[in-house]
Amino acid sequence: MATKALPFEYTPLCFDTAQIDLEIGPIRFALRPESHQKTIAALLDSVERKPAIANPYPNLLPSERWAWARVMCTEFGRLNEVALARSRWEIFAPAAPGETLFARSRINETVRKGPLAFCNGTTETRNTAGEVLIRCHDGIILTHDCEKPFFVEPDPLKAEAPDMLAYRNIHTVYHRYPWQPELWDNNIHVDDYAQLCGFKSGLPEFITYMDWIYHAVSEAGWHNGRPFFIQLDRVLPIYLGEKIEVVAWPDGAGLQVRFWRDGFERVAAHVGPLG
Repeated sequence: MATKALPFEYTPLCFDTAQIDLEIGPIRFALRPESHQKTIAALLDSVERKPAIANPYPNLLPSERWAWARVMCTEFGRLNEVALARSRWEIFAPAAPGETLFARSRINETVRKGPLAFCNGTTETRNTAGEVLIRCHDGIILTHDCEKPFFVEPDPLKAEAPDMLAYRNIHTVYHRYPWQPELWDNNIHVDDYAQLCGFKSGLPEFITYMDWIYHAVSEAGWHNGRPFFIQLDRVLPIYLGEKIEVVAWPDGAGLQVRFWRDGFERVAAHVGPLG
């Protein structure tokens, strides 16, 4: 007799459980080469104009060195009832697929703003020599504590950019992981819960946004291996299967990056050198 699949058990990351100054880790992890290749294949399959180089990313993407979810899952189990609000990643050094890495996270604050509840934290990923590879400052919406629906689509901003662009391409929204609704409870990537929160359907993982930004920066020939940051300034939802125009243009020592849908802005980000 078949048994009904149950949701993954977890302790919600929420105001009651997110202790300020809580430090978790270090945890040890390594990303298998085949997992890396799957991530790269999904990224390159999503773009209309393919890179000129056959294997443009032999090292891990910044999203694969990002470890907030890995670390926090050791404390809270599955991180179902959370969504990204803002993020700044400081990227210092590469790592190879299969390389042993260590990560530690810290909850800096929890705050309520109107109907929303946030958790702000910092995560560092280091190599075996103790060098910082990436430092991430992430602001997370604690959807468990939000009265639903909490998302109301704001008036869209008209897409605007200078005539000279460093990057322009069409990306198709995808999920990096399979999210089976029958196996997940209150998961923002699954339609039922996302719609309860006010979104049209399940959200893609925000690391997809960072992969697209990193790809735009790489294709523009901007960072050339130097330490740099990616900062998300405005984040509006995009949905599975949508066609998104990603553009980038120079701005001082850095780049501005935008995601456009039907001529309106969905994501605004900028990148710049560190130090």
